[in-house]
Amino acid sequence: MDFPPDRLAVLEPRFYDVGQILTAYGTYGHNVVLKAASLISNHTQPPFAIAVEGRWGAGKTTFLTLLEDELKKRDYPTIWFNPWEYDATGDVVLALQKTIARDLVRRWKFGLKELGVFALALATTGVSVAAKTCGIDCKQVKTIEEDVRQALAGRKWDQYEDYVEAVRNDFIELTHQVGKKDAKYEGKPLVIFLDDLDRCLPDNALRLLEALKNQFVARNERLAANAIFVCGLDTATAKRFIMKRYEGISPGFAFN
Repeated sequence: MDFPPDRLAVLEPRFYDVGQILTAYGTYGHNVVLKAASLISNHTQPPFAIAVEGRWGAGKTTFLTLLEDELKKRDYPTIWFNPWEYDATGDVVLALQKTIARDLVRRWKFGLKELGVFALALATTGVSVAAKTCGIDCKQVKTIEEDVRQALAGRKWDQYEDYVEAVRNDFIELTHQVGKKDAKYEGKPLVIFLDDLDRCLPDNALRLLEALKNQFVARNERLAANAIFVCGLDTATAKRFIMKRYEGISPGFAFN
């Protein structure tokens, strides 16, 4: 797919093959970064997920880094997450939640109560903390786990059908709170970069893709998540993951 400069601004912002940037633009590759940043700024309504398409070694990470730098210049809040680094943990979704929670605390001074269920991910054993928070066992809780438990004390868990719903609703609220922490971000979406998604083990990559669909690129009856995810991946590899996991689906459906 070619991206002539005069047509790039009107493209639906889904896929960029950065392996073709130099072919399409020569020494003017940085214009592609500016155009992509403008698409996010002016043409993309959150919640949204954008795939930056390219084969291994095509330069996806370089492109994402340049794009993040440009968005920072435009005063957009950004978070960077590389799921491949957490592949061995077996729970890349929890690692994503932890990264989001960590940045909200360190960079924008969120408190544990403000993080909601995302505070669980800050503990070393997030799953056990969830159980303890719900009253199953609160004995011999580590210091950070105790802090999390106290922060979530009194939470009306019965208002949620499941933990996934709690994560979805809390994430939606958090994305709208970032602008209130720093006025320069007001009204702007939180842009979360996911790099090297296709380098994960297939099951982990699929868990993360499904979490994006069901928990993060989401809306409830009141609000939509004020977030845009920019994912660097080899779409052909991801498609093979999906077709192997869900036997019988068509290649077109897997690609979508």
